[in-house]
Amino acid sequence: MGNSQNKKDQVLVSYKYHLRKDPITYKIYDDFPYPKKLRNIEIEDQLQEILKNCILSKEQIEQLKTLTFNVKWKLICKHRFMVLTGLCDYRQARKSISQFYVESIKNSNSMLDLDRFFSWLSKEAQEADINSFLNYGGLNILLDLLQNAEICSRSTKNHTKQILILKILNFLKNFPQVVEKLISTPDSSTKIFLNFNLHNWEISKYVLQLLNDYTWKCEDGQKNVIQALTNYKNEFNRRTRLEPFIDILTNSKNIIILESTLGFINALIESPDDEEKRALIRSEFSGCGIKNLISVKFR
Repeated sequence: MGNSQNKKDQVLVSYKYHLRKDPITYKIYDDFPYPKKLRNIEIEDQLQEILKNCILSKEQIEQLKTLTFNVKWKLICKHRFMVLTGLCDYRQARKSISQFYVESIKNSNSMLDLDRFFSWLSKEAQEADINSFLNYGGLNILLDLLQNAEICSRSTKNHTKQILILKILNFLKNFPQVVEKLISTPDSSTKIFLNFNLHNWEISKYVLQLLNDYTWKCEDGQKNVIQALTNYKNEFNRRTRLEPFIDILTNSKNIIILESTLGFINALIESPDDEEKRALIRSEFSGCGIKNLISVKFR
């Protein structure tokens, strides 16, 4: 890949690529949001995959041999970005960074790509990036990944990917447009609540934090959450849809999940504007003996 020093902070790169009519040309800016660097052996493997579709001169091949792994990693990242967006300078197209991460997560489903995305999201993403992420369908991809991770965890007992995706969703819910999108997305509350885990307080905390926002946001959010409780009951053969919360209050000694559960119960009961609806939910909890349970647990 032909490199010529342009400025101290950038390198001009140009090469022919089988999958494109025109050559790929871009600059490696030091302020480009490069994801976390891979191990050297992984960098070399990814670079070789790219090179299979490149048309390089002998001079370019020799230049490649002199590059450090740090520069090779930058080449890989900018190549992927360039192929995806066709744009040389990310500062001219910040929305395309969101597309870059959406495609990376969708295509690999790996913890590494999710971790890179979360790092960028929490440190650098701006309002326009969040909107772009939604427009590119990123939220649906995260929800589908969460659903798959939950199903896999039933046999593997590995909840690492669930926790990371739930952390990402909890960060995203700080943006009102994300909550609105979640509520308008079919089955999103069910995909989230099916992760509720009586034996993992961290997962359950994130689940309840997310669904709290549903219940307080609007009536549609409340309906979605109630439906999610029903779906959870059917999926795991529970006697009642409130049984998971009764189990937590009965058996758990973890103060974090106890507080999260009580906060969620309060949101379910108090969020409806209609008094009749509040009374129905309150009656359903009373029928499960929650008043006596709370009085004993927290006396």
